[in-house]
Amino acid sequence: MYEIKEYDYLFSLPTTGSELFDIKSIRNHRMKTIKSGPIVLEYEIYRIWDTKPEMRRARGEITPAEQKEVNRRNAEKSFKRKANTNFGPEDLAITLTNDGIVTEEQASRNIRNFLRCVNRRRKKLGMPDMKYMYVIEWNATAEPLEDNKPVRVHHHVIMSGMDRDIVESLWKHGYANARRLQLDENGISALAAYMMKDPKGKKRWCCSKNLQQPTITVADKKISPRQVEKILRAAETDGKAIFEKFTPGYAMTHIEVKRSPRIEGVYIYVKMHKIPESDNRTPSAHAHIRTRAQQYQIRKGAQKNGTGNG
Repeated sequence: MYEIKEYDYLFSLPTTGSELFDIKSIRNHRMKTIKSGPIVLEYEIYRIWDTKPEMRRARGEITPAEQKEVNRRNAEKSFKRKANTNFGPEDLAITLTNDGIVTEEQASRNIRNFLRCVNRRRKKLGMPDMKYMYVIEWNATAEPLEDNKPVRVHHHVIMSGMDRDIVESLWKHGYANARRLQLDENGISALAAYMMKDPKGKKRWCCSKNLQQPTITVADKKISPRQVEKILRAAETDGKAIFEKFTPGYAMTHIEVKRSPRIEGVYIYVKMHKIPESDNRTPSAHAHIRTRAQQYQIRKGAQKNGTGNG
């Protein structure tokens, strides 16, 4: 079975479940499940072809502008999924600025040196090598940016959690601001989208080699043309119920159906989020837990300073 990777190019027209489609004439549909960390789950449902020549004919020619947009969207999806897979509320989001004007080469050197310094400090503290993702953002200028032309630059970093004051102190080239990651029903997708926004100027992003990949599973026999048609007709009214029944423990946050002006079929995209487990403990139980934790920290500090028992 063969799939077209440029679905953002082919299936670009929004549609509704009320429109009529001859889905039953399309024999094969693929259902791709993407699990990014403990919160975010996505489904992609789309048609596939029996042979490579059939797939190539359906794909047709893509202009350079269309391919550029496809690449941009795929890079953003990849960035979001990696971020949600590897980072949580104990980790950090950091903004770093550079004093004055620096070249692209110097900006890249500054961020690499900073990350090495952080890892050295983590090693001294007995912490494992950090995970990180970063974007270098060059601000817009009145003239086109050229290689090694001095421009204003800053960095956005997501990294493994540690003391924020230590992290900020290790940046020697300007202002540093570190904060704990704030998750919502889409994990940290909003922050990832902000980091990957496309203003005038240049963008670069990089990540550590120790990142885990999102879990992606593909099933070509799991969904029939009849089931695809049912989803299409119910997307606007019952799509939430269909996918939440199909995925216990998750709630649907988004669904979209798109069609292509060039080939038959549709593309269905669904985003789900994990429903938090309810905490039935009473307020007094929470207060008891907090008191025990504070007492433990006090004892731990006393032992470290040599004033505790034993």
